[in-house]
Amino acid sequence: MDQDPGWNALAGNKTNRYWLIENLLSPKVRPYRQAMYNYHRYGLDTMHKNIVESQQNMFRAISTTDQVREAHPTVMVPRMFINAKSEEILEIFKGADRAMRNQVMQVMRRLDVTNANKYNVPQ
Repeated sequence: MDQDPGWNALAGNKTNRYWLIENLLSPKVRPYRQAMYNYHRYGLDTMHKNIVESQQNMFRAISTTDQVREAHPTVMVPRMFINAKSEEILEIFKGADRAMRNQVMQVMRRLDVTNANKYNVPQ
């Protein structure tokens, strides 16, 4: 019986289910997993209490995601994060102060190079 190529480490270009699970469980992306927890728990979940502090927590998580991408460019989880959260991030930070918005958009342009123009928001 042939194995489904989506579960085969040797099939494709490291963007299948096998590599997704490997990436998510790998010790090298532990900072990404912690960042995702912090993004949701101390960013989104606390937005109703303190918007500025929540945005700062989210920015730290986004920056950590960029650090993981830079250290391990073949890991697919930062790309998945951007695919899922880019519009949310744009909406949340469009109301932030100019300095914070600029910092976030600078990191987002590095994380999402193919859509960098999307993060050129008017001042």
